[in-house]
Formats: sequence, structure tokens, C-alpha cells
Amino acid sequence: MTASTGPELRAILDRWERTGKDLVELVRSIDRACWALPGPYPGWTNRDLLTHLATGYSERLVMLTEVISGVALRDLPGTDARNSTFIESYRHINFKSLVTAMIRTRRTVRDLMKLLTTEQLERVVDWGSGPTSVGSILLDFSQHDLEHAQDLARNCGVEPRWLREG
Repeated sequence: MTASTGPELRAILDRWERTGKDLVELVRSIDRACWALPGPYPGWTNRDLLTHLATGYSERLVMLTEVISGVALRDLPGTDARNSTFIESYRHINFKSLVTAMIRTRRTVRDLMKLLTTEQLERVVDWGSGPTSVGSILLDFSQHDLEHAQDLARNCGVEPRWLREG
């Protein structure tokens, strides 16, 4: 099997790249003082939400690796516990390094996506929300990130270009 070059994968990759650029543009436009303020989710600061965006790809990397390897997807530990662990372990990391980690991890996810075949994109899995194709799950990855970006933008009083342009 060779990696897919079809329109579905191209659409997934294009959206992933566009979302990544939008995220970086947003986080760099937010006033530094806003990062320490309470975030849009109970118990989280805005920086905690950024940490989630920078580190929450761990489950995505596991899923992509398992799909590419052809193995059954395993259940991952609870999302809340994993988020708390990452947020706590990244508290000492400066803002620039946190953004760099987000960019680097997004590139790794993108590179794994590029390895997917058409058959793997069409594979139906139950990854917590009922039977869905891997391709649909990958599109949801970008949507998840955009929703968090919109929450950050609203919470910090920023109206990024991509949100104005719809």
C-alpha cells in the first residue's frame, strides 16, 4: 500500500495546515497578560488551554500510528487526567517554547497523516463517539482546535483575521 494522494487526504492536510497557521497567528496576537487570566473552562487559565492545544496531540499521534500500523485502536487513559498531567508538567515552560512545542507536534501529526492510504482513511473505527471513518476523525481534529482557538480569542478580546473572514 502506498500513501494516499487523493482529494480526501489533500482536504484533511490543507485544513490541518490552515488551522495550524491560524492557531499560531492567534496565540502570537494575544496580549501576554491574558495568558494568566481564568480561561473559558472551569479551573483552567488561558495558558492552560494553550498547553492543551500544544500537548493534546498525544492521543492523535497514538491513533495515527496505530492506524498506519494496522493494529486495533486501544483505549487511551481519561482525557481529563491526561490534560491535567500535561498542564502541570508544562507550567515551567516559557510561552515561546510552548508555541514551538505546538508547532513541532502539529508537524509530526501532519507527517503521519501524509503516510495514510485511501484504505486507512476509509477505515471505520469507534474512537469514543461511535463508528466513524478515520478521515472524518482527522477533519474533526482541526475543528476541535478551531473551537478552542475561538474560545481563546473571545476570552482574550481578540478578533483574528480568520474568524472575521469566516
